[in-house]
Amino acid sequence: MFIIALINDGKWKMIFNCRIDVKQITINLIGIFFSIFFLSQICFSIQFNPVRVQNSIEEIKRCQNKIKIELIRIWGNDQETDEKKILFEPQDILIDPENNYYILTSNEIRVFNKKTDYLRNIGRSGLGPGEFLRANQIEFDRNNNILVSDEGNWRLQYFSTLGKYEEGFKLVEYPIGPLWINKKNEIVMLNRSLTTNKSPLWLFLGKKGNLSHVRGIREANSINYMTQYKYDIAFYADNSDSLFSAYRYIPVIEKHNNIGELKMEIRYEVPFKVPELTSYRDYGQYLINSEMVCQSIAGDSRGNIFVLGLKRERREQEYLIGGIISNSGGSFRVSPKIDKDSSDLYQILVINPKGKIVNIVPLNKYVNKIRIFNNVLFLIDSFIDMTISEYKIIY
Repeated sequence: MFIIALINDGKWKMIFNCRIDVKQITINLIGIFFSIFFLSQICFSIQFNPVRVQNSIEEIKRCQNKIKIELIRIWGNDQETDEKKILFEPQDILIDPENNYYILTSNEIRVFNKKTDYLRNIGRSGLGPGEFLRANQIEFDRNNNILVSDEGNWRLQYFSTLGKYEEGFKLVEYPIGPLWINKKNEIVMLNRSLTTNKSPLWLFLGKKGNLSHVRGIREANSINYMTQYKYDIAFYADNSDSLFSAYRYIPVIEKHNNIGELKMEIRYEVPFKVPELTSYRDYGQYLINSEMVCQSIAGDSRGNIFVLGLKRERREQEYLIGGIISNSGGSFRVSPKIDKDSSDLYQILVINPKGKIVNIVPLNKYVNKIRIFNNVLFLIDSFIDMTISEYKIIY
């Protein structure tokens, strides 16, 4: 750099003459480029190395009953005299913004207001449009329509909240699995195909049932039932479309963000031995020889995850709860005669947003599914007591 001083009309002026050093600029740009490259590599490694959290049995025991539940009401209890409130195989429940209750049984939806007065039915038993055969899940889409998962008819159907049938479609290539509806109004469904080949784990469907894209991988196995059961998952999606998936036969919960990246892996010990997932043949069918560690999962408004699991191994009759036995091309449900008034089989684990188990809620009844709305917990017993128990969560 050169500085030249000139006199003009008796005044000094400073003129800066800058010489550009091309070599130095090139060196600086190369340095900036490599800095950005290495920073991107660090970010890339963080993205694909999720947080891993371990919960030991000792840690879990120390946090028992820190969160409690208080019974509000039982839908379908033995003392109920109103036929509309007597439930046959209740499968699911939703609550709309007006606090109306939508209770799905195996063949219809019953709607009640917040005072528990009966309002209407949606759907009925049958094989045609607007009819159900072993429906097992309901969800609201982004237009506040009700999506019904009809497993018996291999069909998904849409209804308005007033009960009008909107449209539906059959799934030909894939069997119906657990699902939810994301912010893009896509149906995200677990792939439950029986296959010995590597296949996707999550299927993303449009409203007409068209497959738009897939995510995740199910590894191949020589026995197709093993592929299905190894990746049998209960899952919950939060308000940001982050997905919490809990494996039914392995004490592992995974958190994926809304673009499918694995962000957290949560492992937890259970108070019994978890056998390796194996299969055996019985009367020409493959059956699974393992113990279920997770049955259902839900989340509250604080970011906590509630996991319905077992406190002990199931007894022989308890393996049959809600089971389906094939019989000459048809099927029927099995509900063994057991003590339905009390059970020490189930408990709920409460996991905080950091992946640590902070509470255990022991249950004294049979439960096969849980739901949470507005920090109210619903325990669904589809096959033994055929009730839905509604509880306030007390923090």
